[in-house]
Amino acid sequence: MKRNRHTYETEIKAVKASKRGNDVYRYRVKKRFNELFNMPDIKCFEYKDRSKNHKTNLAYITMTLDRKVTLVEAWRLIGVYFNRFMSAISKKYGKVCAIRVWEAHKDRYPHIHVILVFEEYEFTAVWHRGKKKTCWRIQEYRDIKKYWKYGWSDVRAIDSFHGGVKYLSKYISKIVIDVDKQYKEKTKESSKSNARKAIRTLALLWIFSKRAFSISRGLLDLIKTLHNSNQQSPKYYVQHDLEGKTLYVWILLGFFSGQIIQNNVVRWSVTLSRPDFSKIKKSGAYVERAL
Repeated sequence: MKRNRHTYETEIKAVKASKRGNDVYRYRVKKRFNELFNMPDIKCFEYKDRSKNHKTNLAYITMTLDRKVTLVEAWRLIGVYFNRFMSAISKKYGKVCAIRVWEAHKDRYPHIHVILVFEEYEFTAVWHRGKKKTCWRIQEYRDIKKYWKYGWSDVRAIDSFHGGVKYLSKYISKIVIDVDKQYKEKTKESSKSNARKAIRTLALLWIFSKRAFSISRGLLDLIKTLHNSNQQSPKYYVQHDLEGKTLYVWILLGFFSGQIIQNNVVRWSVTLSRPDFSKIKKSGAYVERAL
């Protein structure tokens, strides 16, 4: 409910809430993750230039867990293990920022994809021709791998920040796909497979109260600064009274489970009259929370 501090005039709205897997959740995750591209790019070297080794302060790491722990322990401890890893890395190499994504394997065990941005250290990037993967690797990768003591890890060098974020976004896309739409495409088995991966990861994130991804505070502050500096549109303007207080205050009235239909059209963001709101409140599906 929106209420004027002085006149007490009210405006009541019902807005669809974010829930893992729905369109609001997908929109918010995409929007927040895409803010990373508002940051200026960090270009360390040319990916196609394999004539020599290069210097980089960017690393992309994948980490898995040994199956010595149970599935429940794995999900409960994955955050603790990751924080220990980050603490050890910071102690060794100085200040480092991270962008981290959780994902679930087919056997439901979690693993981590993370971009590390080292602010006080540079590594040597070498072109590596492996049996399964050909890519740029950090020459000192063994020094980093030893700090992940809980399973297997893979360390690569990144040529640019935006390139690393783009690579990481493919794992975010598995979380924010439209599951219902993917299942309707009956001719594409790959779409169904992606939907199953999304459901598996989203379900486990919900069960163990894990966020899909996280960004280091220092990196996020920079993103916000860059993002807000370009937001001069009136829609971001907040009215204040002569005392400097906001003119309007928003009050949470409660939660309603279901769909709001107006003129046979499902709409989730609507302005409600008081009689309409009273009907919803008396419907039995309305839940009110104390503020």
